[in-house]
Amino acid sequence: AISSEDRELRETAGLATKPVARPALPEKRLRDLVTELLLAEHWSEHACECLSGEFLQRYPDVRHVLFMHLANCCRQLGQAVAARKGGGFEPPEAKRPRRPASEAEAFVARLREGGLAPQEIFTRVFALLRDAPTPEQKTAEQPQDIDHLVAGGEAGDDDEGAEATLAPGGRPAGLFKRKYRAAFQDLWLQLLSLPVPMKQWAQVLQFLPEKVIPHVGRPLMLADFYLRAFHSGSAEVSVLSLSGLLLLLTTYGLGDPETLSSSCNEFYAQMYSLFTTETFRLRKRARFQRLAVASLTSGLLPARYAAVFAK
Repeated sequence: AISSEDRELRETAGLATKPVARPALPEKRLRDLVTELLLAEHWSEHACECLSGEFLQRYPDVRHVLFMHLANCCRQLGQAVAARKGGGFEPPEAKRPRRPASEAEAFVARLREGGLAPQEIFTRVFALLRDAPTPEQKTAEQPQDIDHLVAGGEAGDDDEGAEATLAPGGRPAGLFKRKYRAAFQDLWLQLLSLPVPMKQWAQVLQFLPEKVIPHVGRPLMLADFYLRAFHSGSAEVSVLSLSGLLLLLTTYGLGDPETLSSSCNEFYAQMYSLFTTETFRLRKRARFQRLAVASLTSGLLPARYAAVFAK
């Protein structure tokens, strides 16, 4: 009986000292949740707001997982769009059906089966990202109620200590915060490579200069997107794209022959084409006039275009 009691005590002590496994982040469930949300027949703004407000804005580990997944899906979708001659959405023909090798490929396959256009995916991903925190700002507001103050928390507390991960047993929040800028840039670059709905060009062009460009390590990588907007066929969109193009031209060196050959000539040629009666009838004509003045007074104006504009 004594030995039996000793054995039970030893087993109990062993259980007490054995580390308890802490819950890990359910990464696959999170990816599957976002996939189902994006591929749903009817888009749910309420579900989008809940996912953004309750998880993306609050937990850096959730944000990291979802940003990586969304970037992979957008990248795979962009490759499928580019694979079709003419820039439409059609994957390259395969000799035999094959099982998708990754979640991103499965995403594109389901998108094709469901009949959703790439433009619709752009709209849905943009809706998820528009309220996501930027890499340099506080990512979650901490409560300032009486319980928080009694616990010792103050408005000036360190961000890394104040922001918690969803899975306490996972990697520290600081690790995800250090990786956030790279994930942020990759996702936006992949998203902006997709076809943009005509009705959404204006909203996106107004959003990027303040919310995205300052937090991208190489802003010149957005030049192609702005040039696409410039050539979209809409005078209003072309006018709005001048804001981002001028920022790239003057601040980040777009037009330097070493980075993008003849971009200055292309920029000013396109701007000259906007000096039409239609442009000066637009609601945004005041913005166009201000940007035109800034562009024409820039030292980057080619001499031959100075004479053209003078006429």
